[in-house]
Amino acid sequence: MTHSLNFNEAGRFRILQLTDLHYTEGDAADQQTVALMDRLLRQEQPDLVVITGDLVYGEHNAEFLPQVLAPLTQPGAAPWTFVLGNHDSEFGLRDREALWQIAGHLPGCVAWADPDCPEGTGNHSLALRSADGTLCWLLLLLDSGAYNPNAAVGGYAYVTPAQTDWYRRQIKLAAAENPAVEALLFQHIPLPEYEDMWRFETCYGSRRDPICCPRVNSGLFNAILESGHTRAVFVGHDHVNDFWGVLYGIMLGYGRATGYHTYGAQDFMHGGRIFELDLRKPGEITTYVRLENGTKVDQPWRFEPRERRA
Repeated sequence: MTHSLNFNEAGRFRILQLTDLHYTEGDAADQQTVALMDRLLRQEQPDLVVITGDLVYGEHNAEFLPQVLAPLTQPGAAPWTFVLGNHDSEFGLRDREALWQIAGHLPGCVAWADPDCPEGTGNHSLALRSADGTLCWLLLLLDSGAYNPNAAVGGYAYVTPAQTDWYRRQIKLAAAENPAVEALLFQHIPLPEYEDMWRFETCYGSRRDPICCPRVNSGLFNAILESGHTRAVFVGHDHVNDFWGVLYGIMLGYGRATGYHTYGAQDFMHGGRIFELDLRKPGEITTYVRLENGTKVDQPWRFEPRERRA
């Protein structure tokens, strides 16, 4: 059963994407991360926070989850949800399900593990509804895993065929309720098609990292094209990338790395990405980046809805 959130009285919904928090030692760098999260929450006043993986890193990963998520678990904070990244379970507690349960039971978390998806950890959807209860947007959160279990291939994991089938079912169910529903997908590791988009399409923002996608293309992007309704996919993982573009009508993009224990560049500030949805502008996504110094990095072009296929 999909959990629901509501557009505000003005018909707007604001999402703050945080990514790659990498809370590692509980030291000064980690406290900077927590302080930045708190500032972004106060400045942007989001209706929902989405964390796209790598919340913690290291031997004390389970112990540190409540600490890094403290700004989100205070009374009055916005609801939040998350997916795990490849580093969350790399050291310390390596049981992804156990880690997901620790975070998922903290105050304010609206993440839930859909039992209809037999693979991955914590795959779930959230319905965004108008004041009259109409399903307008569907948020989908997919566990993109950690590392490819096939040592002969290596590299990063990928969304499995079973997860992709779950994705198709979610879109089909949402479209049966409202044929005009739009969807927004979040995961940690970028799809292989990000490379094609960067090579052949106009992109906005920075690419200062390789696109660290899986070596195996499991077909999720093709399912997105065939199923319709999904307007955008946003990820984390590559800490000094924050670009986005549009490939075959689908917006593909990165958040802005939030954590101070990540690798990065001295002139590449930490921050978060904001999405604004407006019921008066069906299918349109407005997005920008908010930096640690308060600067708003506006995107030069708004993604507008493509013509829907019959």
